[in-house]
Amino acid sequence: MLLAIETATDRVGVAVVDDEGVVASLVVRGGRRHAETLHVAISEVCAHAGVALSELEGIGVDQGPGLFTGLRVGVATARALAQGLGVGLIGISSLDALAASVPFWAGPLLAVVDARRGEVFTGWYQGAGAAGVAVSGAGAGAAGVAVSGAGAGLPSFPERLGPAVTRDLAGLVEDLAGHTAREGQTAREGQTAREGHTAREGQTAREGQLGPVLCIGDGAERYRDAIFGSGTGAVLATGVSHHPDPGLVGLLALQRAKSNGYDDPASVLPSYMREADAKINWTERREGRPDIVDESSEAAV
Repeated sequence: MLLAIETATDRVGVAVVDDEGVVASLVVRGGRRHAETLHVAISEVCAHAGVALSELEGIGVDQGPGLFTGLRVGVATARALAQGLGVGLIGISSLDALAASVPFWAGPLLAVVDARRGEVFTGWYQGAGAAGVAVSGAGAGAAGVAVSGAGAGLPSFPERLGPAVTRDLAGLVEDLAGHTAREGQTAREGQTAREGHTAREGQTAREGQLGPVLCIGDGAERYRDAIFGSGTGAVLATGVSHHPDPGLVGLLALQRAKSNGYDDPASVLPSYMREADAKINWTERREGRPDIVDESSEAAV
């Protein structure tokens, strides 16, 4: 069995998983009280799963991107448990966990985590399946896709198409608009291929059937007006959580452990992807106050 820890957002999530799926899972919506909540949640989940900490075979943890405080608490706890129990440790991206929430979506998928300050962390994926999806309002400009069956019997996880990046809202809309433009061009090429009966007909036609971009994540929810009201043709996933699920963090970690083994514990670190808000605020104040001296910089010299 593997214990999964999810603290990348303002929620605390813990799950126990095994080869048959999620044994027990708990999510606490307690604001940003990660340190006070996490250890209690671990005890509760293990009790419900009927497993002692000493019986665990591995630890999986969401290493971000996400909230600074939550990531620090979650990763530190996971590393301490793995070391104390002498078991393996695997770090999972919060974007991967979000994408895994819609396993039956067959088209392009964009995971969007709220980075605050009008920015988001994003990751592009290719959906894993073609069945079990109920789509409502999937036309251009629509903002609702209801996804069914996202839980049991996962056929496979979405394929990541590139590294995670940080975008402001203008950059996010530009990315989505660029995808829509490429999709339209591919669809036109697919039509040409069908008319010409060329050898590329099958491949290009399939490429032209990718459909709209499905967006999932608290960033997509928070900035829905800017994203879905800008004519990008993207749609918002509904009927699923827009926060990383601890059970899926565990299943992703279990899959990776079986395929590639566990990570080097020293390599499992929080993925912040930018400076902390406190550091940004300090820098902004310094720019307007030349009399303020950054003592940490002086000490480093």
